[in-house]
Amino acid sequence: MFSQTTKTEIRDIFQLSIPIIISQVGYMLMGFSDNLMVGSVSPAALAACGVSNSVFFLVVVIGIGGLSVLAPMVSKGKEEGLHAHCGSCLKAGLAVSFLYSFLIIFFLSLFIYYFDLLGQKPDVALLSKEYLAIITISVLPMMLFMALKQFTDGLENTKVGMYVSLSGLVVNVLLCYVFIYGHFGIPAMGLNGAGLATLLTRVFMFAAMYWYVKTSKDFIQEMQGFTTSIAKVKDDCLQLLQKGLPAGFQMLAECSAFCIAAIMVGWISTADLAAHQIVLSWAGLSYMISSGISIAVSIRVGAGLGAKSKQRILLSTYVGMGIVVIYECLTLGGFVIGREYLAQLFTIDPEVMAIAPTLMILMGLFQLPDGIQVVWLGALRGLLDVKLPTYIVLFAYTGVCLPLAYLLAFTFGFGTKGIWFGLVIGLLISAILNSFRFFWFTKRLKFEVEITKEEVVD
Repeated sequence: MFSQTTKTEIRDIFQLSIPIIISQVGYMLMGFSDNLMVGSVSPAALAACGVSNSVFFLVVVIGIGGLSVLAPMVSKGKEEGLHAHCGSCLKAGLAVSFLYSFLIIFFLSLFIYYFDLLGQKPDVALLSKEYLAIITISVLPMMLFMALKQFTDGLENTKVGMYVSLSGLVVNVLLCYVFIYGHFGIPAMGLNGAGLATLLTRVFMFAAMYWYVKTSKDFIQEMQGFTTSIAKVKDDCLQLLQKGLPAGFQMLAECSAFCIAAIMVGWISTADLAAHQIVLSWAGLSYMISSGISIAVSIRVGAGLGAKSKQRILLSTYVGMGIVVIYECLTLGGFVIGREYLAQLFTIDPEVMAIAPTLMILMGLFQLPDGIQVVWLGALRGLLDVKLPTYIVLFAYTGVCLPLAYLLAFTFGFGTKGIWFGLVIGLLISAILNSFRFFWFTKRLKFEVEITKEEVVD
């Protein structure tokens, strides 16, 4: 049915993506477990947790996206045999992480100061500002961890990030149990306890990841380049910023759509916002799997770029796309069939349960276009083509998704369901347009013999 080359690529994609997926799911489950524990405190605490994390990731995602090109850069360097250069890329990544962290903390501070302008209910706003202030402190260790994980992923050693993320999940759950409810002589802190647990967990994850990379024998060749002075990695820092910032704005456009959607849902009612947060938690958990496959595709495409093989680039992309399409079709069925049970895991509040199952169906519908568009973006990121895809994503979300969501929700009276319809359409447009970009881009690549910088479209 498949050629040996295709079977090998399927195996390689799975070997790369499964640890990435487990790592991302583990990281996502930290927020997921926070929501589960906070949900038992009060609907207002659950709503505040949702809107605060939406605002947090709206800003932080610029840095996460900005570092996402580090893995393809490292993968390309490894394929070209430039092992020491991979270590200098890590040093550049850590330096850029400090810059991103400073900017992110500044903008999050502005959000905290002007939070009341978001129009949330008074009880939700009060809880949100305190919680957001606590998790803002966790930005620096979070970004440093991301840079280290991009480095190890780019070297196709994806199990390191998986083990650290799973360890972080265990630490986070234990700390949440202690701080939220109050145990071992520590007073119950409710939502703020979840924030403190998140902060301490991110410090632990960075420390564990840094220790492993510095001491492991797996990275001896690459870490020789890590001793390079900051002045000598200036070009790598500039490339990370030039290629990374557009990738960051790609993720910002998508996250801003979901953040603003959460804010609009908050205008409707606290019950709607709580239901929206429940559904968004499941959507985020599901997205981690398609995102993990996308990252694996970007790494494999980066390796294909380093090997100057168009065939490898196309094969990696098509294999990743096939896996994601099958997965998203299965998740659609799962969310539709289990919609009530999945919602009840968070709360049995009758007002929330009157809304959440219907939203679960709509969220299931957007799984397929969401998975397709994230694979196209991963493949383009592996090719270090980030500028035009950024414009496409900005158009799909800010030009179509959000205006349409507002019209359907408030002008035509569909409420929260209308907001989710707008999200589905935005994802579909992004998937279609980025597929055109990928085919146009790869058609222009002519490096079966050799590739030059001039032949790669900027």
